[in-house]
This record gives sequence, C-alpha cells and structure tokens, in this order.
Amino acid sequence: MPGSLLQRLDEERRSEFWASLALRHCPGMGPRLACRVLKAYGSAYAAFRHLAGEGASPLLPAPVLAALKAEQWREAALCEWNLAGRLDADVVLWPDEAYPERLRELPDAPVLLYARGDPGLLQAPAIGVVGTRHCSGRGRHDAGVLAGSLSAAGLVVVSGLALGVDSAAHQAALPLPGGTIAVLGTGIDVPYPQANARLYGEIIRSGLVLSEFAPGTAPLARNFPIRNRIISGLSLGVLVIEAAKNSGSLITARLALEQNRAVYAVGGGIGEPLSQGCQDLIRRGALSVFSAEDILEDLHELLAQEGAALAARLTGRERKASAAAPAGREKGAQGAPA
Repeated sequence: MPGSLLQRLDEERRSEFWASLALRHCPGMGPRLACRVLKAYGSAYAAFRHLAGEGASPLLPAPVLAALKAEQWREAALCEWNLAGRLDADVVLWPDEAYPERLRELPDAPVLLYARGDPGLLQAPAIGVVGTRHCSGRGRHDAGVLAGSLSAAGLVVVSGLALGVDSAAHQAALPLPGGTIAVLGTGIDVPYPQANARLYGEIIRSGLVLSEFAPGTAPLARNFPIRNRIISGLSLGVLVIEAAKNSGSLITARLALEQNRAVYAVGGGIGEPLSQGCQDLIRRGALSVFSAEDILEDLHELLAQEGAALAARLTGRERKASAAAPAGREKGAQGAPA
C-alpha cells in the first residue's frame, strides 16, 4: 500500500522498528523491563545486538534473555509487523527526536507509539483533561471552557477520546492554537467509541491520535488504564472535571502524582455524586480550579522554560491556519524480518 507505515521507514528505522517489536513481544519483557533496556542502550536495535550476544546480563533475568536469544518473540512480532505494513500511520520510536522527553521520564514508557496526524504536537507543552463519560451538562460546559482557554493559551490538550468530558475537551481545543492529542486504548486504526468516529477523523486531520497498542487491537477494558499513563506522561499536569468516587479518571490523576505531575480538579457542587472524586482529590492536595488562569499561573515557571519552543510552534500553526482560510543488519534484527 503506497504510503503505508513500513514504506515510510528508511532501512535504519525499519531495523529499529523490528527490534522494538522483538523487545515488546519477548516473553517476560514487561513495559518496565523494556524501558530499562531502552534507557541503558539508547535504542532497541543497539539493545538487541548487545543482548543477543551476551552469555548473561545484569539487566535481564536469565529466562528473559534466553527467550530473546531463542527468538520466542518472532511469531508475535512478525504478526504486528505485517499489520503495520497495511497501516496508514507513522511510528514514533525510542531514538526518534519526535519521542517526547516527558514520556521518556516514565519507568514504563512505551517502546513505541503509532501516530496519525501532526507529530509536532508531541514537542509542545501539554495538559491532560479527563473526566467521566457520563458527565452532566455543566461538566461538558466546564470541559469546553477550560480546554478551549488552555488551548487558546498554547497548551496542547491531551485526553482519551471517550464520551463526555474527553470529547468536549478535544472538540474545544482542536481548532485553537494549542490543538489536541487523543490517546487511544485501542489500535491506532480502531476508533472507539464508534460514536466518536467523526471526532477521531477530525483529530487526525488537525491534531494527533496516538496508540501504543498493535494495529487492530480491540477495545479491551484492561487497556484503558494502561493508556492513561501516557495521557499523564505527556502532560505537565492533569485536570479532572467531574469524577465519581470510583471513576477511571482518578486512575489518571493517581498516575500523574506518581509521575510528579501537577493535579487540578473542578470541585463542583456539594453533594453531587459526579463531583465526589474531584473533591477527594482536592482534599488530598490537588489545586482547586475555577478558571484556566489558575492552571496557567501554577504552571508559569514550567511554561517559561518551554516558551521559545512554544512560540515557534504557535507561529507555525497560526501561519498554517491562516493559509487554509477564504545496510543490511545482523540476523534477528534485520530491517525486514527473515
């Protein structure tokens, strides 16, 4: 397929992609262990070359190293490789300049990210905006006002493409200078929920859609908490708008705290079930938010550090918006699998 993911990769990046698939499909190689390997060697290909020739490794338990050498990952990796060959998307690999530095900080940063849209958004300051799927009219309004104001100020709004708060945040942020990133709990080619298929397409055209999951991955419940660490990991802070006590949005807030990110919450009304999760966050130290200015003021120093990059990107996006208006490799780590 012309323009498919594999055809967009040169030989070096094909080799890195194949080695990345080897790491993530190796039995016993969980996200944290794979991340330690990548941080130690700088790339999946360098790690593969070194580890495949070692008799023992201080990084890998003996069974995992044995599985890597025996290529017990090959069948699963080849399956994903073939799926990627039919995929109209890009891939962000660990050594790529496009791989976000904030995400690299995580102890379980993804080995790779599939992407559709504008990868430049990954380099801009971002804020996560999350909340319940079953939001009230007030919650939808607040999500739109706050996300729109934050995007107007130049922050990328990151959310999960769910119904309710997520959708309102994406829709408000998308046409404004900051833009929006949707992080999926499915394959990059599986818009979910179907009710947001149109929004998914709009974000691909004007924002960015990301997924760490293999193409074709169905909306399995266990994958959504996994993707939440990417929403918080990309962001300087996470804003929670309407969350019941057991809301999945609180998982994102907890991950943000573990990642040393700021947490913000809209307190809501007394006794309102959809506000109880947010009120608990405020009791535990989250900043109570009444306007976007509360967040911008709190992030002032961090934003100042990234101001030059932000200004350059906004100039480019505004110019674009204005124009639119009336070498072979060793066996086992080859660029194309044998």
